[in-house]
Amino acid sequence: MSKVFARQSKRIGWIYVYHDTFPNPVSFKTLHSLVRAFGGFSELDVIILTGVGKSFLSGANISDMLNFDYKDAWEFSALNELLSNTIKQCKAITIAAINGYCFGGANDIALACDMRVAGKDALFGHTGANIGILTGWGGTYLLPKAIGTKKAYELFFSKKRLTAQEALDLNLINRVFDSAHFYSEVNQFAKGCLQRVKKGRALLNAIRAI
Repeated sequence: MSKVFARQSKRIGWIYVYHDTFPNPVSFKTLHSLVRAFGGFSELDVIILTGVGKSFLSGANISDMLNFDYKDAWEFSALNELLSNTIKQCKAITIAAINGYCFGGANDIALACDMRVAGKDALFGHTGANIGILTGWGGTYLLPKAIGTKKAYELFFSKKRLTAQEALDLNLINRVFDSAHFYSEVNQFAKGCLQRVKKGRALLNAIRAI
């Protein structure tokens, strides 16, 4: 089961998702923990969400979902909506620091953040069409908003996996950082945002409202 750890460094909050075996699946417990972590940091200036290991997040565990009854499915969907709304309602600038694989629901969670940065080795994709499902965590709305409808259609239907550079070229992410120094470069990027966050608060709120 994935575990969520949170720490604060001055006005920057870090949220880490860790799983002792690859990858980092999102469970009921993970979702609850992420909602609490973002809620607890909501008054900070910058919040960074990242994974530990080879995966940012891996979305839902499909084998678990196969055993859901109606109540479980409804609760799981509602929790994902709650997490997305919690991220969007943060006063802080939210940054998804994508350090590895980022597919399906993980991509949706990253898209809920204001900005996304990635290591050179990161991979992105909405691969649900492989098993006949679509993304259920807001991706069908958030991905077209980020990269445009035509490109979003292509990614949904082709199941293509994107490299970090390809994601940057599509404007899916803001920056690509060297994987060997990823967290230090993310920290410097966050500090740069921190210097401008108060002046940009009104602008941030206006952009979120679009």
